Amino acid sequence: SSISNPKWTDGDSVIVHNPTTSKDLFINEAAQSGYGYLAGININNLTIKGNANSRYCLKLNSVANCNFSNLYIDTFNEAMHLEYLMNVSFNLINAAECDVALRFIGEISPTVVFNECYLHFSRWGAIIEHETCLGIVFRNTIVESCTEGGIDIHTDNIVDFISQYAENVPRSETGDVPIVQIAINGVD
Repeated sequence: SSISNPKWTDGDSVIVHNPTTSKDLFINEAAQSGYGYLAGININNLTIKGNANSRYCLKLNSVANCNFSNLYIDTFNEAMHLEYLMNVSFNLINAAECDVALRFIGEISPTVVFNECYLHFSRWGAIIEHETCLGIVFRNTIVESCTEGGIDIHTDNIVDFISQYAENVPRSETGDVPIVQIAINGVD
């Protein structure tokens, strides 16, 4: 892709995900009973490119104590599809050309941090569904050139923004969409 984050370029290795039917790339099932989480995952220094059939790049459920760094992800339905995470960090993630760059669903996720991520050229930068986040932090994250909105935070979530930057939301000059939308969607 010709789209890049000035802080991050293509990773050490390139993964091209070209399924002919709708498929996910990195997924995990909910953890087995006992601890309740899959822990210790570290994925770093990759360029990951999908196609129109690439559904989720990172589909994570019940994951704890993990680190994802220096990833360039483009052309997936959702770059990150997250449910029930605890103590997980995402650093220098560049997600582009997705329907939604980042989505939280389902169970509450505490203590998840996004550091210097770049969510851009997508329909939405991030969607945080009803009652899914408790203490999520976006630090020095850029949301840019999204067509429907920057970040959609549904009701009953706790999200901190530290030193955010947003630009060209909406991507078209005729659109009237929010950079951050709070409690418009979800259940009261």
